[in-house]
Amino acid sequence: MAKKFNRWLRSKSGRTTLMGLAALVLIVAVAGQLLGWWSALGRLITGTVGVPVATYPAPAGGYTCMPSCGESDGLFFSMPGEDMASFGGETTVVWISVPGNQTSFEIGIFDGDSGRDTAGNINMNGGNWDNTNTETTYILYADPLRDGKGTQIVGQWRGNSDSMPNNAWYNLTLNATPEAMGPSGHYFYRLEASRPIEGYGINAFKLRSTGYLSAGQTDLVNANFAIVGMLASMNDVGVIYPQLQSLNNPGPSVYTGDWRFYLYLPNKEGILEFWDGDFDVGSWNCNPNNPDPAICNTRDPITPDGVPEWASTAAVAQGTKTIGAPPDDFSHPLYRRNPPVKYEITNPEGTPIYINEKPSGSEEWKRYVVSTDPATPAHLYVDTLIPGFYTWHIQGLDMHNTVWIRTNQMIVPLCEDGPCSPPEVWQEGSCPRTIGYWKNNVKKVLIDNKPRGTQETRESLDWALRNIALASPLFRSGLNVTAPAPIANAVRLTDQEAHAILQKANGNSMLDRALQQNLATWLNLGSGKVGPTTVIRLEGISGGTFNGTMWEALQEAQNIILYGGNLERAKDIADMINNGQLNIDPENTLSCQDYGHLIPPAEQPPVHEEMPEGPLPEVPETVPPVPTPDPATCNLRTNTYGVENPTNNPFYGIKFEYQSGTEVKNGDMDEFKITVTAAEAAAMTSVQLEAKAANYVGILTLEGCAFNEGLPCGDPVRDPEGNFAFYFLGAQDNGDGTMTLTF
Repeated sequence: MAKKFNRWLRSKSGRTTLMGLAALVLIVAVAGQLLGWWSALGRLITGTVGVPVATYPAPAGGYTCMPSCGESDGLFFSMPGEDMASFGGETTVVWISVPGNQTSFEIGIFDGDSGRDTAGNINMNGGNWDNTNTETTYILYADPLRDGKGTQIVGQWRGNSDSMPNNAWYNLTLNATPEAMGPSGHYFYRLEASRPIEGYGINAFKLRSTGYLSAGQTDLVNANFAIVGMLASMNDVGVIYPQLQSLNNPGPSVYTGDWRFYLYLPNKEGILEFWDGDFDVGSWNCNPNNPDPAICNTRDPITPDGVPEWASTAAVAQGTKTIGAPPDDFSHPLYRRNPPVKYEITNPEGTPIYINEKPSGSEEWKRYVVSTDPATPAHLYVDTLIPGFYTWHIQGLDMHNTVWIRTNQMIVPLCEDGPCSPPEVWQEGSCPRTIGYWKNNVKKVLIDNKPRGTQETRESLDWALRNIALASPLFRSGLNVTAPAPIANAVRLTDQEAHAILQKANGNSMLDRALQQNLATWLNLGSGKVGPTTVIRLEGISGGTFNGTMWEALQEAQNIILYGGNLERAKDIADMINNGQLNIDPENTLSCQDYGHLIPPAEQPPVHEEMPEGPLPEVPETVPPVPTPDPATCNLRTNTYGVENPTNNPFYGIKFEYQSGTEVKNGDMDEFKITVTAAEAAAMTSVQLEAKAANYVGILTLEGCAFNEGLPCGDPVRDPEGNFAFYFLGAQDNGDGTMTLTF
């Protein structure tokens, strides 16, 4: 039954019904004592939320590793010096994501030393995997947003000074730190490995953790990383060639030249881009004066000319060096791996989509692009780039050839037999709440200290404002609402500051309105009502349509407020998100119970200031006499209600608003009917209801009822303030596949 309901909920019919009908709005005039129901009322359902309870499974197999878990496969991170004809002195950045239900985690560094032997002495010839004694420093930062900006040092270790062992794991067990907790309730850290640029040789190491390791995302940290099939000493030769016959005829090797990385696309994107560096393409037989593309490194037309601005000072412009140094397919059999180095990209469905047989030459970077837009220069055009894991399979990489990788995509770890995702930094909800929701909850909870009838708690609002301060340099304590500027210290808005912004206490200028709506949008993100990677399309807003992710929308609006621009556009972006008018790609699946049928912007009613005035009614010359009441019906209630279907105030649903008849007061009641399909009635599990009278508002969620059965459901349930009572009276089968539900 649960699986069937889940399938229905993700269908168009399910989203439209449960999100459009399950949020029922009753506008009824009620005052005084409501019969004798209160003594029969059961448990109140307030729908309050708090700090997320973050659980996530431990990695399958116990560890995630980069670039591998094997102790004898030759696959390593590479830290070269400036004399290695490569990009020396670069920092390697790896994230560690720890599930929120883990109180501690382990980090392992394999062969983290530089040039030590098993006895701990500096002796490169007697050790493993290093041909330098320039040590590497490993620094672990708390990075709660996993964005490269966390600065609190959790730990710092040096390969030789801290006696990291040769050819073995150096294991660290650390307690989870509150400063590293992200908005989703999980913990996030950033490990940076660095060495001085000066000196010769390579320090090779690998990492493992009981958390989830990941790399890439150079849009967050301007860092590349290098890999190498390492061979530094005769001890290594014996490991790589377990059946060694001679150096010129070494026999079978455990290092095959194959590497696999998994690039993650969280949503349908239009481009997959990555850079490779220093693959040493270009044969000794190449004639630099007349380079043959079959054997020489030549210029790639898609890669920009010159040296990328982010590249090391050792980098050269692409196409500069036609011969590798040393060239790929090195002449000595100890190092050579066939075929000539190349890589293949495979999509999440397992289909190869691109093979690049001409990676970068010596000390250069080359850019490779797969795109869905024919107007974008690319190596390959595809109809769509589906979300999921893309495999980057490198083949034929010679031993001791350090090569470099750079990509904005997340490179995820391997869990046993396949790629695995780390925990999310932000909760990936899809149910934004309106400005009215946040005004009401912040005022009642944080200012009036009267949380009855609210949906948020002090803990949940504190949590959301804390997360906002971590992510937004705008909405931090000390914000000047008349002249906003970035604030360096990530201290959350005070209760009074948040309340004043939401209430527009400073005035009703476009800046005040933009700040109000954008704080509400950030509260939706910080509390988990929306997630940053949802792709949205906002139409009918000032300045033209917005296409992109939720995060990109927030950043655009924030930058307008901070640095100047179209404030009405900043306001509109947040306003449409808060009201659920997202025009989301229909292929995205949402499970929002507050928003379903989204009214296109062109069909939205005008704002209040632009609402046209209706014609005045004609006054008749003579007033007809009042008819004599029929004794058979004069005691029956004959109320007339205006029905608004759908409404988006205060949430998406159906509104019944009293117009004429006998007012409902002094403990009276009235009935409200909705007709849905029988399947929709059977799938409904809860109904959100609201009643309003004068200044009294009552909201609750009615659940635990069989909304497709003819019998009433339990006793009337009152709202938390005790002003209204709600009751499901049962459903009537209409005989045509529909049912009428009465409340």
